[in-house]
Amino acid sequence: MQGGQGIMEAVEMYNKAVDIDEQCQAAYLHHAQLKLQLGAREEAIGLYDKAIEWAKTQAELVEVSCVCPPANIFMC
Repeated sequence: MQGGQGIMEAVEMYNKAVDIDEQCQAAYLHHAQLKLQLGAREEAIGLYDKAIEWAKTQAELVEVSCVCPPANIFMC
């Protein structure tokens, strides 16, 4: 993937993943990371919340907590 086209393809793939399985925790998590990189903080927060909601194991919760930035980054 390259540039803006690659980003849009990634967003589309994450959306398809949750269309197929709305409980796909990994899709929400990685989509949130992408949105945060793009500066879409509000969307990222919602996606991180979904990743937490659909975490099925302690390992998945740990993964979210390791990649989710501290809450104060969303205040900037």
